[in-house]
Amino acid sequence: MNGDKNKCYIYTRVSTALQVDGYSLDAQRETMRKYADFQLIWIGSEKCIAFVSTYVYTAIEKVL
Repeated sequence: MNGDKNKCYIYTRVSTALQVDGYSLDAQRETMRKYADFQLIWIGSEKCIAFVSTYVYTAIEKVL
């Protein structure tokens, strides 16, 4: 039971193969869990998305 805690949902996401193969999803999830615990927030559910795009662009291309 969540008692008097607020409720939140954890959503983790990566978009590159390097992030998928690395630790990024685990690090995001752990950071959010620690924050929720520190702020006394009850985690209702968690969602994880690993989307790898075939198009790679630089910050310069984005501005142009």
